[in-house]
Amino acid sequence: MVNIIVEDFKKTVSKYSSGIKKAPWFLGRHVFVMVLLLILLELAVVTALFYQYVFLPRTGFVEADEAPAVFKEKNYQSVLKEWSRRQETIETSAKETYNNPF
Repeated sequence: MVNIIVEDFKKTVSKYSSGIKKAPWFLGRHVFVMVLLLILLELAVVTALFYQYVFLPRTGFVEADEAPAVFKEKNYQSVLKEWSRRQETIETSAKETYNNPF
């Protein structure tokens, strides 16, 4: 069966001008083999992606930062001020009365 496919492929390639016209017929005659090749190609790509993005990061060593994390009091105080300013804005807007547009 493989010999028949190889010979048929050689015939198709040998006649380049008519090979383009015969390519869909070649693919149609050997659909099962083409599907198997596409499945194998897909498995190879999926395996490579899995290896690169899942397997390698799990087995790699994580290097720790040399400096430990430092709590910055100044930044914390600025965030607290911003939160209190927003809370005051919300409370003052809730007390205002607006004209009914209807």
